[in-house]
Amino acid sequence: MTFSPDFYTLLMHFNANLTISDELPDYVESLGELDRQALQQEFKTALEKDLLTERDFYKTTSCDPASKESARAFFESVYRYAFEGGEETDLTDYWETPPNWRSYD
Repeated sequence: MTFSPDFYTLLMHFNANLTISDELPDYVESLGELDRQALQQEFKTALEKDLLTERDFYKTTSCDPASKESARAFFESVYRYAFEGGEETDLTDYWETPPNWRSYD
């Protein structure tokens, strides 16, 4: 599945080289209501269909995930933070290596 630019922009807030995850609520709020709903549905569908991989984790965070399960837990946490008022996701809870340690490319 190809994800929308808004979807990747949302996840890029957790890139370890940028450290702007605290700005995610403002980004989501800045979207129009229909765009926000579409983004939420896209993210929800990706989670339900288990479409987000360890490679997506690396692509958006520049870090290796500790495991497939931790990558999944990271995406679930980001969803809760972005759309359900959950706690800010701490990337260090989910990574195995710091930024740019290894590449999947």
